[in-house]
Amino acid sequence: VISIYTRKYVRNVFNTLNNFRGGQAIFTFPMMPIKCPGAPQKIMYLAEDLFRRNNVRDKTTVIYNTSLPVIFGVKKYAAALMEIIKERSVVNR
Repeated sequence: VISIYTRKYVRNVFNTLNNFRGGQAIFTFPMMPIKCPGAPQKIMYLAEDLFRRNNVRDKTTVIYNTSLPVIFGVKKYAAALMEIIKERSVVNR
């Protein structure tokens, strides 16, 4: 388990993602207020790209979990992000 939201864990993010060899990579939208609502997705897209570069994407299920009714609050961007998720075969729950 890694987190981009705490100083304690953020130092491990790149090494953990870079050493990931497949399985389920689950990204979540936290329930607490955050400065950038796009941050949970940004790290997911960066990780998904890293999995491709490391040749483990075909062994990985990337999952994005959110309790929100839409993937992003601005309709125009939500539609574009849904297309990206579809293209990258990300499971959106």
